Amino acid sequence: MDESKLKIVFESLNSKQIRQLSKFIKSPVHNKHEAVNHLFEHLRSQLKRKNRDYSNSSFHQVLNPSKPFDPSAIHHTKSYLIKVIEEYLAWSEFKDSSASLDIHLVKAYAQEGLDKAFRQSLAKAEKKLAQSPYQNGRKLRDTFQLKFEEYNFNIRKKGRATDFKLQSLSDTLEKAFLAEKLKIACGMISHQAVSKRKYDVGLIEPIIDYLNDHDFLEVPGIGIYYYGWLSLTNPNDDQSAAKLKELVKNNGDAFPTDELRDIYLLAINTCIRQINIGKKEFVSETFDLYQTGLELGVFLDGGELSPWTYKNITVSGLTLKAYDWVYDFIFKYKAFVPESHQEAFFNFNLARYHFEKKEYKAAMPLLALQDYPDILTNLSAKTMLAKMYYELSEYDALDNLLSSFKTFIYRKKVLGYHKENYLKIVHYIKKLMQLTTLGKKEKAALKTELVASTVSEKEWLVAQIEN
Repeated sequence: MDESKLKIVFESLNSKQIRQLSKFIKSPVHNKHEAVNHLFEHLRSQLKRKNRDYSNSSFHQVLNPSKPFDPSAIHHTKSYLIKVIEEYLAWSEFKDSSASLDIHLVKAYAQEGLDKAFRQSLAKAEKKLAQSPYQNGRKLRDTFQLKFEEYNFNIRKKGRATDFKLQSLSDTLEKAFLAEKLKIACGMISHQAVSKRKYDVGLIEPIIDYLNDHDFLEVPGIGIYYYGWLSLTNPNDDQSAAKLKELVKNNGDAFPTDELRDIYLLAINTCIRQINIGKKEFVSETFDLYQTGLELGVFLDGGELSPWTYKNITVSGLTLKAYDWVYDFIFKYKAFVPESHQEAFFNFNLARYHFEKKEYKAAMPLLALQDYPDILTNLSAKTMLAKMYYELSEYDALDNLLSSFKTFIYRKKVLGYHKENYLKIVHYIKKLMQLTTLGKKEKAALKTELVASTVSEKEWLVAQIEN
């Protein structure tokens, strides 16, 4: 047994889970080894200590202090404990899904041949599932599973001459497949854009053609991902983008929070693609989605806000010059950012706020000494700092920064297409530093070159030449 696995899994449990696990382990149904109880209590006591001891020698003192040290016996006890913990986690997940419980109960009654109990539990499960507000792939799968258990039961009991509602069974399976396939396809195309990895999306094109001829799009779990796919694969399809946003905003109760978060990020992703091809009106669409998502609490995962979402919302609001709203947001949501990233991203967002308001003396100290936990935020911070040095004519500091910036870019091996972009930014800012030595024709040529380029800071670079 990997000792680190026991430590990592055990320390990931919250206090409620630890209490439940204590009862779970004491049940002879799940654990017949007293030594596992002792080891669990030892680990539980370690959680209260600052310096926790997970060594085999400490385990030996708890399990067999009067006997010679036996690594194999300790290994077996740890193996039993991790097995019980994994069984508890699976049981806990299963218990929290009422549909899974109902489906397995229906299946159990069918296997026992208890007709009346089967019918009653099936009717109860179908009613409960119908009352659920969700309209996603998971609900469609659960609905199909119940219908499939009924179909199997009737086959065994009534023979093949009966009406088994096969059309309904087939339609439900089709809807479940379509919802899940479209969801995965949207995830693939989104990740493909970031990672530059090429995915085979399989049957997606025939599925899109099929949906054009069938009335399944009224199901939110299908319609949202259908329009999401069309928007992601064709940024010029404004009609699909508008339909996607409409469905997202009107179906907040049709999805559990974790899936709704992914759906909002999907809609935001489609807006960003529109922005990247010059459709600036989608900046306000993005900001609107962020604000609505915040109101619904969809961006909070376990009570925490991703530091990158925290940053993206700030940048989105500042692009629209919503300064008062952004300032309040930065301070209000700082506490929701994980502690490990909290100070760094708070400082970055506050620096970005001051930068956009041309308050450079307030922004620069927040950036100069900060080392950010991810590469792209570091690159953004260095770019921001370089722009401020240039506008303040602090050329010595700028020259030093650009040299270290270039070294930083070359040193990082995982930048992908970002590498070329940031090297271009360094190159063009160095060109700006030579503007006073250039004639009118050379300046005009530089501006033409910039306008035709794909560099991310194009507008600012062109503005410096015009100024």
